[in-house]
Amino acid sequence: MTTPEYEITHAAIRYALQCMLDGNWHALREMGFGCKECEALNNLTLTDLGALERRLSGHILKIELNHSLFWAALAEVKRETTALQTRIDLIKRDAPADMVRALYGIGDKDYTRLRRHYGVPTGVGRPVELEPDAAWALSEILNRYKPVLAPDVWLAIADESGVGLRTIWREYKRWQSASGLCASANADCHREA
Repeated sequence: MTTPEYEITHAAIRYALQCMLDGNWHALREMGFGCKECEALNNLTLTDLGALERRLSGHILKIELNHSLFWAALAEVKRETTALQTRIDLIKRDAPADMVRALYGIGDKDYTRLRRHYGVPTGVGRPVELEPDAAWALSEILNRYKPVLAPDVWLAIADESGVGLRTIWREYKRWQSASGLCASANADCHREA
């Protein structure tokens, strides 16, 4: 039966051999392998290597955790996991294809595949038309979150307004169009003056 020490030693020796093949001398130096150790490893046969690994019953390595790199990597993993979960939540909550494309660059085929994967029924028909008061309330919410509308913000807007993502996206696009027309009209007015 192998011991945990054997497993880590086995992995470290295999890693050192791979570093030698790749010419990654920096990694070897960081692990404490000098020229003599590298030469000795390089001259081992497979039989010698197997015997060496079986003989090493205790730790021959000094393993240290780089705390700052560990916590930075863990924070990055958490950010990636959160971003992935947000994308999944948007898909599950029937975000339209053009919204998901704008936020993540996902094409129509991938969008359809993701909807199928998460069991979201095919969106049929137009989004619900909002009453004027509801459209106004939604525009107020959208204004509050301006200028950056990150993926998780769309979910917050849907939660706060109680309006579906398809309808929110349509209203947002209308609002953007109207803002663009107003800005264009103002520019024309300034040119004429």
